[in-house]
Amino acid sequence: LPSCSLSPESNCGNGIDEDCDGADETNPDEYESNNSCGTAYYLGVDPDKTMYPTIDSKSDQYDFFYFKAVDGTSILGPEKIWVDVSDLTNGLDVDIYLYKGLSDCNAGPSKAIAKSVTDGDDDESLVWQEGFATGDDGYYYVEVSRYTGNSCYWPYKLHIKGLK
Repeated sequence: LPSCSLSPESNCGNGIDEDCDGADETNPDEYESNNSCGTAYYLGVDPDKTMYPTIDSKSDQYDFFYFKAVDGTSILGPEKIWVDVSDLTNGLDVDIYLYKGLSDCNAGPSKAIAKSVTDGDDDESLVWQEGFATGDDGYYYVEVSRYTGNSCYWPYKLHIKGLK
């Protein structure tokens, strides 16, 4: 029996071809090709950006973003990188990881310099502080990893603030 139901309405992103068109319905966001470290979406130099990506299907496991950090000096103390995920739809649980450099990103969570793995659809937040008297210039990668759930029509809010 086919998995499609010939229903005029389908549940977007559930992995089932309910309308028999040969594919599950999805609703990709503008960052749709950022599903790996190598295809991460570039945010510029030390960004302070808010974005609204989606985890729109069961096969949409990851969103990756990266930016260039320029290590400055601050009389107020060490510089930091902030990453916040909020406005998760019910049932969507994500984790966030921060990596310094492409090779650490490719190596996965064991090489993360910071992470947030809150259970459930609660907000996720991480702050990474630079080391004292160290050069922290370079490229930083942010991974938003789907733990459970998805949402075709409700984006999550992602705020990334580069080394400042």
